[in-house]
Amino acid sequence: MKKSMLTPAIIVISMMIFPTNANAQFWLDIVRAAAKGIVNVVSDASKKTPDFKMQVSNQPTAQANATAVEPTEQQLMAAFDSLARHCKEFSRQGLPCGMHTAKSTLSPGNALEIANTRADGELSRAVKQFIDTKVKDELKQTEDDEGNSSESMEYKRTLEVTANNELSGAQTYITYSRVTKNDKGKEVYNVWVVRVLDVNIFERALAESSQGRTIGQFIGEMAKGFASKVKNSMKKKN
Repeated sequence: MKKSMLTPAIIVISMMIFPTNANAQFWLDIVRAAAKGIVNVVSDASKKTPDFKMQVSNQPTAQANATAVEPTEQQLMAAFDSLARHCKEFSRQGLPCGMHTAKSTLSPGNALEIANTRADGELSRAVKQFIDTKVKDELKQTEDDEGNSSESMEYKRTLEVTANNELSGAQTYITYSRVTKNDKGKEVYNVWVVRVLDVNIFERALAESSQGRTIGQFIGEMAKGFASKVKNSMKKKN
């Protein structure tokens, strides 16, 4: 299910500043807030370098005592730039991700449709790369053990059907929108969309990667799950 598009609202960003990872985590906290649709009022937007405190969303007392701050436009754009870089790198390594943005002066729905279509296109290309580079070798060994040829038409069809099924079940990690005005004063609807195969795996990988750690375990988890689905499909045909 796709998440509903956020209105141009103020995002509450709150966290505990840890000396070792504050800068690395700042962009991720902005992204997480946008992904969860957290919208609230800013406590102090005048600070150029605001102080951040821990806020636990499922604990009302902690939330009430936290200092909420609004990210500047530059910080918001930088956060989405970081997300885009991670998405592209994840796809390159074998964890499919599709991210795209779109603008429209017609309606937010028009911008959303364009962004979704383009994000799905990116995800589709990433899935193809994922199959070619990560899954095929693993399945080839399995097929050899069973006496089947990895080049068989049956294998190729099963692989394609499984990939299409995965794409049809793709999930939306984030749908964020805001309204700006162009030089003529006309409203422009800006939408960002990130599409992935498994939100849970993607979120965990994003957290690890933001700390400079490898995402190999998540790539392996995705590959094994996909390989298992292909193997089971082939067994059902026999």
